[in-house]
Amino acid sequence: MTPFRESTNDTLFIENNYGFMDGAYYQDDFFTTPEADTLFSMPAGSVYGPFVENGQYLVVKILDRMIVPDSVKSRHILIQAKDAGAIEQAQTTIDSLKGLVESGSVSFDTLALQYGQDATRATGGDLGFTGQGQMVKPFNDLIFYNATPGKYYTVTTQFGVHLVQVTDRKFIENKVGLKMGILNEAIIPSETTQKRAYQKAPEAVSNYRDLASLEQAATQDSELAIQTSAAFRANDFALGVLGQGSSIRDIIRWSFKQKEVGAISPEVYAFEDEQGGYTNRYLVAGLSNIRPKGDATVKTARAELETLVRNQAKGKKIAEQIGSQTDLNAIASTFSTTVDTAKTMSFANSFLTGIGNEPKLIGTVVTLQTGSTSAPIVGNNGVYVARVLNRPSEVPPANVAMMRQSLKMQKSSSLSFRFVEALRKEAKLEDNRSNFF
Repeated sequence: MTPFRESTNDTLFIENNYGFMDGAYYQDDFFTTPEADTLFSMPAGSVYGPFVENGQYLVVKILDRMIVPDSVKSRHILIQAKDAGAIEQAQTTIDSLKGLVESGSVSFDTLALQYGQDATRATGGDLGFTGQGQMVKPFNDLIFYNATPGKYYTVTTQFGVHLVQVTDRKFIENKVGLKMGILNEAIIPSETTQKRAYQKAPEAVSNYRDLASLEQAATQDSELAIQTSAAFRANDFALGVLGQGSSIRDIIRWSFKQKEVGAISPEVYAFEDEQGGYTNRYLVAGLSNIRPKGDATVKTARAELETLVRNQAKGKKIAEQIGSQTDLNAIASTFSTTVDTAKTMSFANSFLTGIGNEPKLIGTVVTLQTGSTSAPIVGNNGVYVARVLNRPSEVPPANVAMMRQSLKMQKSSSLSFRFVEALRKEAKLEDNRSNFF
Protein backbone atom coordinates (compact mmCIF):
# COMPACT_ATOMS: atom_id res chain seq x y z
CA MET A 1 0.00 0.00 0.00
CA THR A 2 1.41 3.37 -1.05
CA PRO A 3 1.40 5.89 1.81
CA PHE A 4 -0.24 9.30 1.32
CA ARG A 5 2.12 12.15 0.59
CA GLU A 6 1.60 15.87 0.78
CA SER A 7 1.80 17.65 -2.57
CA THR A 8 4.13 20.64 -2.85
CA ASN A 9 2.82 21.76 -6.26
CA ASP A 10 -0.82 22.88 -6.25
CA THR A 11 -1.04 23.31 -10.02
CA LEU A 12 0.45 19.91 -10.85
CA PHE A 13 -1.66 18.11 -8.24
CA ILE A 14 -4.92 19.67 -9.48
CA GLU A 15 -4.08 19.01 -13.15
CA ASN A 16 -3.18 15.38 -12.43
CA ASN A 17 -6.51 14.91 -10.65
CA TYR A 18 -8.57 16.67 -13.36
CA GLY A 19 -9.42 19.61 -11.13
CA PHE A 20 -10.00 23.27 -11.91
CA MET A 21 -7.77 26.30 -11.41
CA ASP A 22 -7.17 29.52 -13.29
CA GLY A 23 -5.87 32.98 -12.48
CA ALA A 24 -9.23 34.53 -11.62
CA TYR A 25 -10.36 35.67 -8.17
CA TYR A 26 -13.93 34.45 -7.78
CA GLN A 27 -16.47 36.09 -5.48
CA ASP A 28 -19.11 34.38 -3.34
CA ASP A 29 -21.64 34.13 -6.17
CA PHE A 30 -19.36 31.52 -7.78
CA PHE A 31 -21.00 28.93 -5.50
CA THR A 32 -24.72 28.36 -4.97
CA THR A 33 -24.56 26.48 -1.67
CA PRO A 34 -24.38 28.04 1.84
CA GLU A 35 -20.85 26.61 2.26
CA ALA A 36 -19.55 29.65 0.37
CA ASP A 37 -20.19 31.82 3.44
CA THR A 38 -17.69 29.73 5.44
CA LEU A 39 -15.24 29.33 2.58
CA PHE A 40 -14.92 33.07 1.96
CA SER A 41 -14.09 33.77 5.60
CA MET A 42 -11.05 31.42 5.61
CA PRO A 43 -7.42 32.54 5.11
CA ALA A 44 -5.18 31.75 2.16
CA GLY A 45 -3.73 28.25 2.33
CA SER A 46 -6.90 26.78 3.86
CA VAL A 47 -8.48 23.62 2.47
CA TYR A 48 -12.26 23.24 2.72
CA GLY A 49 -14.54 20.31 1.93
CA PRO A 50 -15.72 18.05 0.68
CA PHE A 51 -19.12 19.67 0.16
CA VAL A 52 -21.86 19.18 -2.42
CA GLU A 53 -22.37 21.69 -5.24
CA ASN A 54 -24.48 21.03 -8.36
CA GLY A 55 -24.34 17.25 -8.06
CA GLN A 56 -20.60 17.10 -7.33
CA TYR A 57 -18.32 16.72 -4.33
CA LEU A 58 -15.88 19.62 -4.16
CA VAL A 59 -12.67 20.14 -2.21
CA VAL A 60 -11.31 23.69 -2.39
CA LYS A 61 -7.89 25.10 -1.55
CA ILE A 62 -7.67 28.87 -1.16
CA LEU A 63 -4.52 29.94 -2.99
CA ASP A 64 -4.87 33.70 -2.48
CA ARG A 65 -7.29 36.41 -1.35
CA MET A 66 -7.77 39.97 -2.57
CA ILE A 67 -10.33 42.76 -2.54
CA VAL A 68 -11.70 42.85 -6.07
CA PRO A 69 -12.58 46.25 -7.61
CA ASP A 70 -16.25 46.85 -8.39
CA SER A 71 -15.31 48.43 -11.69
CA VAL A 72 -12.16 49.28 -13.60
CA LYS A 73 -11.43 52.04 -16.09
CA SER A 74 -8.97 51.07 -18.81
CA ARG A 75 -7.76 51.90 -22.29
CA HIS A 76 -6.24 49.74 -24.98
CA ILE A 77 -4.75 49.54 -28.44
CA LEU A 78 -5.99 46.51 -30.38
CA ILE A 79 -4.18 44.90 -33.28
CA GLN A 80 -6.64 42.40 -34.75
CA ALA A 81 -5.43 38.85 -35.42
CA LYS A 82 -7.23 35.58 -36.13
CA ASP A 83 -4.52 32.96 -36.75
CA ALA A 84 -1.15 32.04 -35.26
CA GLY A 85 0.88 33.95 -37.83
CA ALA A 86 -1.17 37.11 -37.48
CA ILE A 87 -1.02 36.88 -33.67
CA GLU A 88 2.78 36.63 -33.75
CA GLN A 89 3.04 39.65 -36.02
CA ALA A 90 0.53 41.62 -33.89
CA GLN A 91 2.48 40.75 -30.74
CA THR A 92 5.66 42.17 -32.29
CA THR A 93 3.84 45.42 -33.13
CA ILE A 94 2.28 45.69 -29.67
CA ASP A 95 5.66 45.08 -28.00
CA SER A 96 7.12 47.94 -30.05
CA LEU A 97 4.23 50.25 -29.10
CA LYS A 98 4.67 49.28 -25.45
CA GLY A 99 8.33 50.28 -25.61
CA LEU A 100 7.48 53.64 -27.19
CA VAL A 101 4.80 54.59 -24.66
CA GLU A 102 6.89 53.43 -21.68
CA SER A 103 9.82 55.56 -22.85
CA GLY A 104 7.52 58.59 -23.05
CA SER A 105 8.52 59.39 -26.63
CA VAL A 106 4.95 59.01 -27.96
CA SER A 107 1.63 59.40 -26.13
CA PHE A 108 -0.82 56.53 -25.75
CA ASP A 109 -3.57 58.58 -27.46
CA THR A 110 -1.41 59.17 -30.52
CA LEU A 111 -0.51 55.50 -30.84
CA ALA A 112 -4.14 54.45 -30.37
CA LEU A 113 -5.29 56.76 -33.15
CA GLN A 114 -2.54 55.60 -35.50
CA TYR A 115 -2.48 51.86 -34.81
CA GLY A 116 -5.76 50.94 -33.07
CA GLN A 117 -8.09 48.73 -35.08
CA ASP A 118 -11.41 49.13 -33.27
CA ALA A 119 -13.89 51.93 -32.60
CA THR A 120 -12.02 53.18 -29.51
CA ARG A 121 -9.06 54.42 -31.57
CA ALA A 122 -10.76 57.82 -32.02
CA THR A 123 -10.99 58.31 -28.23
CA GLY A 124 -7.46 57.22 -27.36
CA GLY A 125 -8.50 53.62 -26.78
CA ASP A 126 -10.66 54.59 -23.78
CA LEU A 127 -12.99 51.77 -22.66
CA GLY A 128 -14.48 53.64 -19.72
CA PHE A 129 -15.45 51.90 -16.49
CA THR A 130 -16.43 48.24 -16.87
CA GLY A 131 -17.87 45.80 -14.35
CA GLN A 132 -16.86 42.22 -13.69
CA GLY A 133 -17.46 39.91 -16.65
CA GLN A 134 -18.19 42.63 -19.21
CA MET A 135 -14.95 41.95 -21.07
CA VAL A 136 -13.73 38.65 -22.51
CA LYS A 137 -12.03 36.55 -19.85
CA PRO A 138 -8.29 37.14 -20.60
CA PHE A 139 -8.87 40.90 -20.75
CA ASN A 140 -11.16 40.87 -17.69
CA ASP A 141 -8.68 38.83 -15.61
CA LEU A 142 -5.83 41.18 -16.50
CA ILE A 143 -7.50 44.47 -15.60
CA PHE A 144 -9.30 43.21 -12.46
CA TYR A 145 -6.69 40.90 -10.89
CA ASN A 146 -3.23 41.41 -12.32
CA ALA A 147 -2.77 44.97 -13.60
CA THR A 148 -1.29 47.79 -11.53
CA PRO A 149 -2.85 51.16 -12.46
CA GLY A 150 -0.59 53.23 -14.68
CA LYS A 151 1.55 50.34 -15.95
CA TYR A 152 1.33 48.82 -19.44
CA TYR A 153 0.52 45.19 -20.25
CA THR A 154 -0.10 43.02 -23.29
CA VAL A 155 -2.81 40.37 -23.55
CA THR A 156 -4.11 38.16 -26.35
CA THR A 157 -7.86 37.57 -26.77
CA GLN A 158 -10.13 36.21 -29.46
CA PHE A 159 -10.05 39.67 -31.09
CA GLY A 160 -6.28 39.97 -31.33
CA VAL A 161 -3.43 41.42 -29.25
CA HIS A 162 -4.00 44.37 -26.91
CA LEU A 163 -1.76 46.93 -25.26
CA VAL A 164 -3.60 47.73 -22.02
CA GLN A 165 -3.38 50.31 -19.27
CA VAL A 166 -5.64 50.51 -16.20
CA THR A 167 -6.31 54.20 -15.48
CA ASP A 168 -8.67 54.02 -12.48
CA ARG A 169 -10.47 51.56 -10.16
CA LYS A 170 -13.54 51.85 -7.95
CA PHE A 171 -13.82 50.01 -4.63
CA ILE A 172 -17.38 50.37 -3.32
CA GLU A 173 -18.50 47.00 -1.96
CA ASN A 174 -14.95 45.87 -1.02
CA LYS A 175 -15.88 42.24 -1.68
CA VAL A 176 -13.25 39.53 -1.26
CA GLY A 177 -12.24 37.42 -4.23
CA LEU A 178 -10.58 34.02 -3.88
CA LYS A 179 -8.07 32.40 -6.18
CA MET A 180 -8.84 28.71 -5.77
CA GLY A 181 -7.80 25.24 -6.74
CA ILE A 182 -10.81 22.93 -6.93
CA LEU A 183 -11.02 19.15 -7.04
CA ASN A 184 -14.40 17.83 -8.13
CA GLU A 185 -16.01 14.40 -8.32
CA ALA A 186 -19.48 13.82 -9.77
CA ILE A 187 -22.00 12.08 -7.50
CA ILE A 188 -23.05 9.02 -9.46
CA PRO A 189 -25.43 6.35 -8.14
CA SER A 190 -23.94 2.88 -7.64
CA GLU A 191 -24.65 0.03 -10.03
CA THR A 192 -26.90 -1.53 -7.38
CA THR A 193 -28.99 1.64 -7.19
CA GLN A 194 -29.23 1.90 -10.97
CA LYS A 195 -30.26 -1.76 -11.31
CA ARG A 196 -32.94 -1.37 -8.65
CA ALA A 197 -34.34 1.68 -10.45
CA TYR A 198 -34.27 -0.19 -13.77
CA GLN A 199 -36.26 -3.07 -12.26
CA LYS A 200 -38.72 -0.74 -10.55
CA ALA A 201 -39.98 0.92 -13.75
CA PRO A 202 -41.04 -2.26 -15.65
CA GLU A 203 -42.71 -3.51 -12.47
CA ALA A 204 -44.77 -0.32 -12.38
CA VAL A 205 -45.84 -0.83 -15.99
CA SER A 206 -46.90 -4.44 -15.43
CA ASN A 207 -48.56 -3.94 -12.03
CA TYR A 208 -50.41 -0.67 -12.62
CA ARG A 209 -52.25 -0.37 -15.90
CA ASP A 210 -54.04 2.92 -15.34
CA LEU A 211 -52.97 6.32 -14.07
CA ALA A 212 -55.12 6.22 -10.94
CA SER A 213 -53.55 3.00 -9.65
CA LEU A 214 -50.06 4.29 -10.46
CA GLU A 215 -50.71 7.50 -8.53
CA GLN A 216 -52.02 5.47 -5.60
CA ALA A 217 -48.89 3.29 -5.64
CA ALA A 218 -46.67 6.40 -5.61
CA THR A 219 -48.26 7.54 -2.33
CA GLN A 220 -47.20 4.25 -0.72
CA ASP A 221 -43.75 3.82 -2.27
CA SER A 222 -41.08 6.45 -1.55
CA GLU A 223 -39.06 5.35 -4.61
CA LEU A 224 -41.88 6.39 -6.97
CA ALA A 225 -42.68 10.02 -7.67
CA ILE A 226 -45.51 11.58 -9.69
CA GLN A 227 -44.81 14.65 -11.81
CA THR A 228 -47.57 16.44 -13.70
CA SER A 229 -46.73 18.49 -16.77
CA ALA A 230 -48.49 21.55 -18.09
CA ALA A 231 -50.49 21.18 -21.32
CA PHE A 232 -48.35 20.64 -24.42
CA ARG A 233 -48.90 20.54 -28.18
CA ALA A 234 -48.26 17.80 -30.73
CA ASN A 235 -45.10 19.39 -32.16
CA ASP A 236 -43.50 20.42 -28.88
CA PHE A 237 -40.00 19.15 -28.07
CA ALA A 238 -39.84 20.08 -24.37
CA LEU A 239 -41.88 18.90 -21.40
CA GLY A 240 -41.70 21.01 -18.24
CA VAL A 241 -38.98 20.10 -15.74
CA LEU A 242 -38.03 17.05 -17.82
CA GLY A 243 -36.50 19.32 -20.45
CA GLN A 244 -36.10 18.13 -24.00
CA GLY A 245 -34.60 15.26 -25.95
CA SER A 246 -35.51 12.15 -27.96
CA SER A 247 -37.29 10.48 -25.03
CA ILE A 248 -39.40 13.59 -24.44
CA ARG A 249 -40.37 13.67 -28.09
CA ASP A 250 -41.40 9.98 -27.90
CA ILE A 251 -43.58 10.71 -24.86
CA ILE A 252 -45.31 13.60 -26.63
CA ARG A 253 -45.97 11.51 -29.75
CA TRP A 254 -47.34 8.63 -27.63
CA SER A 255 -49.65 11.03 -25.77
CA PHE A 256 -51.23 12.34 -28.95
CA LYS A 257 -51.93 8.84 -30.23
CA GLN A 258 -53.98 7.99 -27.14
CA LYS A 259 -57.76 8.39 -27.00
CA GLU A 260 -58.35 7.39 -23.40
CA VAL A 261 -57.60 9.57 -20.39
CA GLY A 262 -55.81 7.53 -17.73
CA ALA A 263 -53.86 5.36 -20.19
CA ILE A 264 -50.33 4.24 -19.22
CA SER A 265 -47.48 3.98 -21.71
CA PRO A 266 -46.30 0.40 -22.36
CA GLU A 267 -42.74 1.67 -22.72
CA VAL A 268 -40.33 2.75 -20.00
CA TYR A 269 -38.44 5.92 -20.99
CA ALA A 270 -34.84 6.35 -19.86
CA PHE A 271 -33.11 9.69 -19.28
CA GLU A 272 -29.35 10.05 -19.37
CA ASP A 273 -27.18 12.33 -17.28
CA GLU A 274 -25.06 13.94 -20.00
CA GLN A 275 -22.17 14.83 -17.71
CA GLY A 276 -22.09 11.67 -15.60
CA GLY A 277 -22.87 9.29 -18.46
CA TYR A 278 -25.43 7.20 -16.58
CA THR A 279 -29.22 6.78 -16.56
CA ASN A 280 -30.52 9.12 -13.86
CA ARG A 281 -34.23 8.32 -14.10
CA TYR A 282 -36.79 5.98 -15.64
CA LEU A 283 -40.21 7.31 -16.51
CA VAL A 284 -43.61 5.77 -17.16
CA ALA A 285 -45.98 8.18 -18.90
CA GLY A 286 -49.68 8.48 -18.17
CA LEU A 287 -52.31 10.58 -19.93
CA SER A 288 -54.12 12.71 -17.33
CA ASN A 289 -56.11 15.07 -19.56
CA ILE A 290 -57.00 15.76 -23.20
CA ARG A 291 -57.80 19.33 -24.08
CA PRO A 292 -59.92 19.74 -27.24
CA LYS A 293 -59.00 22.25 -29.92
CA GLY A 294 -60.03 25.82 -29.28
CA ASP A 295 -60.18 27.91 -26.15
CA ALA A 296 -59.91 26.06 -22.86
CA THR A 297 -62.96 25.71 -20.63
CA VAL A 298 -63.06 25.26 -16.87
CA LYS A 299 -63.76 21.57 -17.41
CA THR A 300 -60.84 20.92 -19.78
CA ALA A 301 -58.41 23.01 -17.71
CA ARG A 302 -59.68 21.70 -14.38
CA ALA A 303 -56.64 19.54 -13.55
CA GLU A 304 -54.18 22.40 -14.04
CA LEU A 305 -56.43 24.93 -12.31
CA GLU A 306 -56.92 22.67 -9.30
CA THR A 307 -53.16 22.37 -8.82
CA LEU A 308 -52.66 26.13 -9.11
CA VAL A 309 -55.54 26.97 -6.77
CA ARG A 310 -54.44 24.34 -4.24
CA ASN A 311 -50.87 25.69 -4.23
CA GLN A 312 -52.10 29.27 -3.86
CA ALA A 313 -54.31 28.28 -0.94
CA LYS A 314 -51.43 26.45 0.75
CA GLY A 315 -49.14 29.41 0.13
CA LYS A 316 -51.66 31.87 1.59
CA LYS A 317 -52.05 29.73 4.71
CA ILE A 318 -48.28 29.50 5.23
CA ALA A 319 -47.89 33.23 4.65
CA GLU A 320 -50.54 33.90 7.31
CA GLN A 321 -48.69 31.64 9.76
CA ILE A 322 -45.46 33.57 9.17
CA GLY A 323 -47.25 36.88 9.58
CA SER A 324 -44.97 39.83 10.34
CA GLN A 325 -41.99 37.78 11.56
CA THR A 326 -38.63 38.96 10.22
CA ASP A 327 -36.24 36.59 12.01
CA LEU A 328 -35.25 34.21 9.19
CA ASN A 329 -33.71 31.61 11.50
CA ALA A 330 -36.85 31.50 13.66
CA ILE A 331 -39.08 31.13 10.59
CA ALA A 332 -36.84 28.37 9.21
CA SER A 333 -36.96 26.54 12.54
CA THR A 334 -40.77 26.74 12.68
CA PHE A 335 -41.14 25.16 9.23
CA SER A 336 -38.23 22.68 9.54
CA THR A 337 -36.21 24.23 6.73
CA THR A 338 -32.94 26.14 6.41
CA VAL A 339 -31.90 29.67 5.54
CA ASP A 340 -30.19 29.78 2.15
CA THR A 341 -28.36 32.53 0.29
CA ALA A 342 -29.07 33.49 -3.31
CA LYS A 343 -25.84 34.99 -4.61
CA THR A 344 -27.22 36.98 -7.53
CA MET A 345 -30.65 38.32 -8.42
CA SER A 346 -31.49 40.35 -11.47
CA PHE A 347 -34.78 41.80 -12.67
CA ALA A 348 -33.82 40.60 -16.15
CA ASN A 349 -33.84 36.94 -15.07
CA SER A 350 -36.72 35.34 -13.16
CA PHE A 351 -35.00 31.94 -12.75
CA LEU A 352 -33.08 31.08 -9.57
CA THR A 353 -30.69 28.11 -9.41
CA GLY A 354 -32.06 25.36 -7.18
CA ILE A 355 -35.46 27.05 -6.90
CA GLY A 356 -36.90 27.60 -10.36
CA ASN A 357 -38.92 30.35 -11.99
CA GLU A 358 -39.89 32.86 -9.30
CA PRO A 359 -40.73 36.28 -10.80
CA LYS A 360 -42.70 37.44 -7.73
CA LEU A 361 -39.76 36.75 -5.44
CA ILE A 362 -37.21 38.50 -7.65
CA GLY A 363 -39.57 41.37 -8.45
CA THR A 364 -39.97 42.02 -4.72
CA VAL A 365 -36.32 41.60 -3.72
CA VAL A 366 -34.91 43.98 -6.34
CA THR A 367 -37.04 46.81 -4.88
CA LEU A 368 -35.75 46.37 -1.30
CA GLN A 369 -32.86 48.24 0.26
CA THR A 370 -29.88 46.58 1.94
CA GLY A 371 -30.88 45.15 5.31
CA SER A 372 -34.62 45.15 4.51
CA THR A 373 -36.73 42.01 5.00
CA SER A 374 -39.71 41.23 2.82
CA ALA A 375 -43.18 40.18 3.87
CA PRO A 376 -44.03 36.55 3.00
CA ILE A 377 -44.02 36.07 -0.79
CA VAL A 378 -46.22 33.31 -2.24
CA GLY A 379 -44.28 32.10 -5.28
CA ASN A 380 -44.59 29.32 -7.84
CA ASN A 381 -42.63 26.76 -5.84
CA GLY A 382 -42.99 27.88 -2.23
CA VAL A 383 -43.41 30.73 0.22
CA TYR A 384 -40.38 32.98 0.74
CA VAL A 385 -39.18 35.58 3.21
CA ALA A 386 -36.11 37.36 1.86
CA ARG A 387 -33.57 39.76 3.35
CA VAL A 388 -31.29 41.83 1.14
CA LEU A 389 -27.68 41.41 2.26
CA ASN A 390 -26.03 43.49 -0.44
CA ARG A 391 -26.97 45.66 -3.42
CA PRO A 392 -24.00 46.15 -5.75
CA SER A 393 -23.70 49.52 -7.42
CA GLU A 394 -24.94 49.78 -10.97
CA VAL A 395 -22.18 49.78 -13.56
CA PRO A 396 -22.95 51.21 -17.01
CA PRO A 397 -22.29 48.84 -19.94
CA ALA A 398 -18.80 48.95 -21.40
CA ASN A 399 -20.02 49.42 -24.95
CA VAL A 400 -23.47 50.99 -25.26
CA ALA A 401 -23.42 50.85 -29.06
CA MET A 402 -22.69 47.11 -29.05
CA MET A 403 -25.43 46.45 -26.47
CA ARG A 404 -27.91 48.51 -28.49
CA GLN A 405 -27.05 46.51 -31.62
CA SER A 406 -27.42 43.21 -29.75
CA LEU A 407 -30.87 44.18 -28.42
CA LYS A 408 -31.91 45.33 -31.88
CA MET A 409 -30.92 41.94 -33.35
CA GLN A 410 -32.88 40.12 -30.64
CA LYS A 411 -36.00 42.17 -31.34
CA SER A 412 -35.62 41.69 -35.09
CA SER A 413 -35.31 37.93 -34.67
CA SER A 414 -38.40 37.85 -32.42
CA LEU A 415 -40.36 39.96 -34.90
CA SER A 416 -39.46 37.64 -37.81
CA PHE A 417 -40.63 34.60 -35.84
CA ARG A 418 -43.93 36.25 -34.90
CA PHE A 419 -44.48 37.36 -38.48
CA VAL A 420 -44.04 33.81 -39.80
CA GLU A 421 -46.34 32.44 -37.08
CA ALA A 422 -49.01 34.98 -38.03
CA LEU A 423 -48.77 33.99 -41.70
CA ARG A 424 -49.01 30.31 -40.79
CA LYS A 425 -52.17 30.83 -38.75
CA GLU A 426 -53.82 32.92 -41.45
CA ALA A 427 -52.99 30.26 -44.06
CA LYS A 428 -54.83 27.66 -41.92
CA LEU A 429 -52.34 24.92 -42.74
CA GLU A 430 -52.72 21.49 -41.21
CA ASP A 431 -49.53 20.58 -39.40
CA ASN A 432 -48.83 16.83 -39.61
CA ARG A 433 -45.17 16.85 -38.59
CA SER A 434 -45.94 15.02 -35.34
CA ASN A 435 -46.94 11.94 -37.37
CA PHE A 436 -43.37 11.55 -38.64
CA PHE A 437 -40.97 13.22 -36.18
